[in-house]
Amino acid sequence: TKCELEAENQKIRTSFKGYLKESISRNGDKLATKISNLENELEHQKFSHAEEIKDLMNREDFRSKVYANIINELETKLKDLRAISRSQKEQLSDSMRQNRRLEAEKEYLEELTQNSRKRIEDLREKMQQKLTRIVEYEKELNFNRRQLLAIEKRSAELEIERDLLREQR
Repeated sequence: TKCELEAENQKIRTSFKGYLKESISRNGDKLATKISNLENELEHQKFSHAEEIKDLMNREDFRSKVYANIINELETKLKDLRAISRSQKEQLSDSMRQNRRLEAEKEYLEELTQNSRKRIEDLREKMQQKLTRIVEYEKELNFNRRQLLAIEKRSAELEIERDLLREQR
């Protein structure tokens, strides 16, 4: 029924929205975790190499190369994370577009179904009216046949009477 379809549609919408929220939350949590891990890794590297860095601080060239490498690695990881984030946003956007398209198709099909049901109901009513008229016509035809038979019978009787009267004259 329509109510069941609407209820099921509402369930699907709610489920899909929940899934999207959960997916966005999960992806956001993953990105936050990755960023946190990178920050922790950076801190770990700073502490583990602290002694070396202190010894090499006098060598400006080496220090700048180490920082440049760390920055490059972090920039690379950040670019990767941004690419992943963009990809996930595009996937979400595509999913939402597809959901809107499916909703539009569903509404169209529901309207088409409703129109078809109405047409079928109208045709049933017309058919019932025609069947009622056919039954009435059959009753009228049967009545007229009986009348015709009665008239023919009476006509035959009158003809016989007329012939008898002619013979008596």
